[in-house]
Amino acid sequence: MFAPGDAVLHRNVVLERVRFVVPSIVVSDTSDETRLFRRHGTPIKASDSFALRGDPMAFEDENIRQARSGTWGMVDAVWEHTDVLQIARPADWFSVWLMWITGEFAGFYVNFETPWQRTAGGFDTTDLAIDLVVDPDHRFRWKDAADFTRRVREEVITPEEAAEVRTATLNVLAAVETRQGAFAGADITWRPDPAWPVPTVTDGWDRMG
Repeated sequence: MFAPGDAVLHRNVVLERVRFVVPSIVVSDTSDETRLFRRHGTPIKASDSFALRGDPMAFEDENIRQARSGTWGMVDAVWEHTDVLQIARPADWFSVWLMWITGEFAGFYVNFETPWQRTAGGFDTTDLAIDLVVDPDHRFRWKDAADFTRRVREEVITPEEAAEVRTATLNVLAAVETRQGAFAGADITWRPDPAWPVPTVTDGWDRMG
């Protein structure tokens, strides 16, 4: 297990290659749950499709091409705007993010993904496109649902992965509606330790195995 305050790499992996790396600080790490903090202004690495994110159609076209081919370049970038407390449990096909903007709680974000895999330097997962955005008052909206449907249709996401995500969405919606788990609001007043440094992308960030 990692210790509170440890710097780790949270990586999105596709076809056994890294596509996105965010250096993060461990808040807590047990066999039941892991919490990571990512601070706005943190230097990251992203696939070169990141430059297209202002054009959603071109961005998704390139994401699908890369997911099929396993070929892309990596660019330096910055995690912008939000401070994030990520909460993940070992078997869940999602993580829950609590987000703050300039110190004000901005809501929850549910990232549907493969269960986190522990590595020597942090955690790996594969993003599965669809997300749920939950306002502080628990109103919610889906994000990138069309991209999820397209990736399933084009077999970028497997039928087994799609089935896991659909089950996970039902579980998450039930938790949102009943204010359970992270959605109970107990962590809204949480704040990071001001002594924590801004972590950096370390050597070996792209090493697999």
